[in-house]
Amino acid sequence: MTVSKTPGVGVVAVVLTVLAVGGGALGLHLTARGAQPAPVERASVVARGGEHAYFDDLVARKDHWKSYSLCDPKQLHTLANGGYSRCNKCDLAVTYAYAEDRDARRQDAARLVIPEGTNSLPNQVRLPLGTENGHTYLVTWEAWYGAEFHRDRSGIRTFKTFQFSSNSPRDSLWAEVRTRISQATGTDIGLVDMRAYGGGKRDKGRAFGPSVRRAQPLEPAKGTFSLRPETWTRYWWQIQQRADDFDLVSLWVADTERGPVQLIDNLELNTYGQPDGVQAFWIEFNTSKEEMLPNRGPLVAYVRNVVVLRDPGDLTPLLIKPRRK
Repeated sequence: MTVSKTPGVGVVAVVLTVLAVGGGALGLHLTARGAQPAPVERASVVARGGEHAYFDDLVARKDHWKSYSLCDPKQLHTLANGGYSRCNKCDLAVTYAYAEDRDARRQDAARLVIPEGTNSLPNQVRLPLGTENGHTYLVTWEAWYGAEFHRDRSGIRTFKTFQFSSNSPRDSLWAEVRTRISQATGTDIGLVDMRAYGGGKRDKGRAFGPSVRRAQPLEPAKGTFSLRPETWTRYWWQIQQRADDFDLVSLWVADTERGPVQLIDNLELNTYGQPDGVQAFWIEFNTSKEEMLPNRGPLVAYVRNVVVLRDPGDLTPLLIKPRRK
């Protein structure tokens, strides 16, 4: 599999990496073993080292499944134009143009902007996953949040920051990674946690296994992690997807200063749909609330480097904190 990356811009950066085997991604397409390759534009491998070395190393692995660098502007086009930005009639809210970025804090990543007048990302990016029973998938990404996300400057309490949607007939909420801005202390941006949705299953016993004490926030939590402003943070989300049984979900977080902390440890959730599975990974940044501070300016973030591996085996060597820029 080959991957290309170009310098990028940003104020809040998010690096996504999904570990799995088989499947496809826009501009970075891998086919399942034994499947015929689908027509897709190919990119070239560029060994860059430094802050992107982790992404490149994962893409080179045999268990690599799907990749989205998000440093290719084509991946951020609307669906009608061959990209993954969900709203065809909306302006792009996530873009890549590092050379044109005039922000002093710019990052080599896709730039995410929540403009004045709204608390949520106007045009979400939704990256196809399409997981299957009988496999383990690891998703890892990095994020860099501008200091303006602080509660005193944003007025926001909670972001539904990243979403893993169900494989139901429509792309539906299932398991999200949140930023609890209201729970931050000092200059930190917010605490990381998860929320799980029942997927329309009226019987809670079918949606959540006995290991789940609470769905919002998802508990029990094994640890805590507070996001620091303008600091690269790496997330790892794993699902062991099991047929005729609950699926096991875990989450780790690290940043350039702190090693991995496990927040969720094999809690039992239940994918749903026809067939069962996780349909997509959303760059969501949604609050579901429009009350905001007067004269609040834009909130800027950066997103990049989504990789998917399937059945990666021992995760220990993969849990590495991100490098500084």
